[in-house]
Amino acid sequence: MNDRIKYLLPKLLYEKDKTQDWLAKQVGVKPATVSRWVSGHFKPYKHNIEKIAEVLNIKATQFREYRIMLHGEFELIDDEFEKNCDENYLKNKEGEKKKIESKKISEEIS
Repeated sequence: MNDRIKYLLPKLLYEKDKTQDWLAKQVGVKPATVSRWVSGHFKPYKHNIEKIAEVLNIKATQFREYRIMLHGEFELIDDEFEKNCDENYLKNKEGEKKKIESKKISEEIS
């Protein structure tokens, strides 16, 4: 779970006098999805993070999570997670595409 988004997103919405419903419409997701981001149950896909940043007029890097290493340097901790999210997104899109193609074939046969 991405605690940074969980805490930062409500703060940004409050500061900009916007609602979760407004953000959902701007990003193109259901309001329940934004609610899950805010509650920390789900993390937005990378493309949604970029869209959130765009509509809230902030840098997408504000949502990235870092931890301080013992020697004082910062280490990005969510790169692997982002990669997995992007891969899952592409797999879901491919699955949707296959379903549409199967439906077209079924309709042609009927």
